[in-house]
Amino acid sequence: MPEHHNLTGETDVLSMAHCAIRYCLGRSSYAVIEGAQWALRYGKQDAQLRIQLCREIEEELLRPSMMEMDAQIWRDTLHQLRRMF
Repeated sequence: MPEHHNLTGETDVLSMAHCAIRYCLGRSSYAVIEGAQWALRYGKQDAQLRIQLCREIEEELLRPSMMEMDAQIWRDTLHQLRRMF
């Protein structure tokens, strides 16, 4: 996970967003839509985070137990993140 710390050593918004997105990757519910929206919002802001998110989404898409409707959302998100490069 990319490290993003402010001068006080507190974890900043990008790190918190990354953790929230990773949490959503393993879920099957409303959290999938929220996570995908966050991935696009924060992936646009930081290239390192975008690279990491693409890798994590690719890995998660290999999971055979992922529901198809969730997989489609993550495939679309991955496609949009890749277009940002």
